[in-house]
Amino acid sequence: MPNVEKVGGFSMCSSPQRLVDDGLLDLAVKRSDHPPALWVHTKCKEGVEVNIRSGGDTFYDPKPTDPSTDLLLIAGGIGINPLYSILCHVRDLLQMKEERKGDNSTGTDNSVYIPGNIHLLYSASSEEELIFQCYITVNMDTGTAGKRSRPNMP
Repeated sequence: MPNVEKVGGFSMCSSPQRLVDDGLLDLAVKRSDHPPALWVHTKCKEGVEVNIRSGGDTFYDPKPTDPSTDLLLIAGGIGINPLYSILCHVRDLLQMKEERKGDNSTGTDNSVYIPGNIHLLYSASSEEELIFQCYITVNMDTGTAGKRSRPNMP
């Protein structure tokens, strides 16, 4: 970011598959006085190029042959960002499984990892801080978890 020495303050909030399919990734940046966030909200314009680097240690990258495991995701407020990305990744894995009609648990299709049960505990100081609440409620239930779609971003 031009003239911003301090970095950080935002997280990826899309599935890694979005980067593979579209060459894009979504970032959630909470408005604040933190220099990088302030730059994004006040000076950043569409088409501006920025450098990115990975950081942090919240990731979910199972291999297709890994045994299914359950996930317990716990988030507070804006801390949902990397976990939301994980939820989107799980949704994409379930869709890929559905498209291939395989079942990793019986060993008939080891090309897609099949997650176990997923539980999300998510709270915030106010309801408006629950930034992905509607999308999680509507699109991550068992009836639609296999449907890949782009969320309506707030």
